[in-house]
Parts: sequence; C-alpha cells; structure tokens
Amino acid sequence: MDFSTETMTILRRGGDPWPKTAPTGADAACVQARSPTRWARNSPSIARNARIAQDQAEYQSRFDKLTDGHTTLLEEYHRLLDQISDLDNRQAAYCHYQEELDKLDIDHIEFTPYLWHTLVDHAEISVESTITFTFRDGRSQAITLKN
Repeated sequence: MDFSTETMTILRRGGDPWPKTAPTGADAACVQARSPTRWARNSPSIARNARIAQDQAEYQSRFDKLTDGHTTLLEEYHRLLDQISDLDNRQAAYCHYQEELDKLDIDHIEFTPYLWHTLVDHAEISVESTITFTFRDGRSQAITLKN
C-alpha cells in the first residue's frame, strides 16, 4: 500500500493524522492502520471489539438489546410521522372548509348532498319533535317540527 507524501509527513512528525482536511480513500486507511489508538479513541466500540476478546453470548445479547431499542424507536418515529401527517391533513381540510363556508351566499343556498356533508356533522332527533343539527364547526341549531 502506497502512502502519499502528505500522509507520511504527518505520521513521521507524530502529528494529528486527522487534520482539518482529513485524508481520504487509501490515505485514510493507511492513517487508520498506522495509528490505531487515535482512530480507536474516535470510535470506542470499534476499539473494544478490536482489542478485547468478547464473550459471544454477551455480545449477542447487547447487540439484540440495541437492535430491539432501535426497532422500538423507529416504530415510534413512524407513528409520530403518521400523527403529524394526519394533523396536517385535518388542518388543511378545516382551512378548506372555512374558505368554502366564507364563499357561501346564505340567501341563495340550494340543497345538495355535497353541501349537507360539508356543513353538517350530525343531526339528533328527539321525542319532543325537535331536530338538533350540529355543524362541523361545533355550532348547533335546534328546529322544532310543526304537527
């Protein structure tokens, strides 16, 4: 493996093999090979695995625990993204509803199924001949039926 002149100079002087402009490619591999302790200090788990004989059962247990934790966090992350997306969609629908409601001319409204579903959340009919309409914006209107 050939070293560049710059890498060899850094290593001979005992300088920092990770200067502000770190070597790349083969030079980086050479620096890592020549100064494993400094490289290992920057990566403690690599140092531990490279220098200390590991109990494979303990290592596997630790790995499984980390993998399970990562999976749990990833699921929670996706669940939160779904909630955020749902809230964004609801907010967009509400803004659209408010804009369309502002455009309505109350004096010239014609009944359409679309208008019904856009405005009314639900209607309740009581035994006293009263229908209470609850609109999507939370307001209610009670109408008494004539006999």
